[in-house]
Amino acid sequence: MKNEKRKVKKNKFWYVFGSVAVTVGAMFVLPKMIEKGAKFFYENRKTRNGLEDDDWGPEIVKTSEIKKEEK
Repeated sequence: MKNEKRKVKKNKFWYVFGSVAVTVGAMFVLPKMIEKGAKFFYENRKTRNGLEDDDWGPEIVKTSEIKKEEK
């Protein structure tokens, strides 16, 4: 009977301890890891991509040029 109570107390202790550890990890560790990972990927995005971000604007084409291409 005593051993069963002792096991139940140990199981409750580890359950509470694990819950607290997961909560602390979710509140403090995980946001820092996400921030560092996002910063790393954002900074390395341009070097791998090789695209210039400045030429994404609209292209102005005169109608006379379009008519010449159609003929």
